[in-house]
Amino acid sequence: MARNYDTYTPQFKHNVLEQYRPGIFGYGFKSLAKRFKIQGGHRLIMSWYRQWNGTVESLNRKRKGGRPRTMTQEDVKDHILEFVESMNNKH
Repeated sequence: MARNYDTYTPQFKHNVLEQYRPGIFGYGFKSLAKRFKIQGGHRLIMSWYRQWNGTVESLNRKRKGGRPRTMTQEDVKDHILEFVESMNNKH
């Protein structure tokens, strides 16, 4: 089952997290998820909170680890996109 969450801007995440008040009814993670209609629910807000240090910049998406690319963007344009376009033009 694939999850299709909306992508939220760092500014939006920051605004939501500024409203969080631990221990105060109506300002917890679950309440905020309902109020802002966040599809990932309270767990998504909790993950934002763990990443957040009080600044908008801390909520920017970070590059994930993994194997580095073998082709540069220029190589992709030259080889792959050219091939795909030529195949599309045949139809």
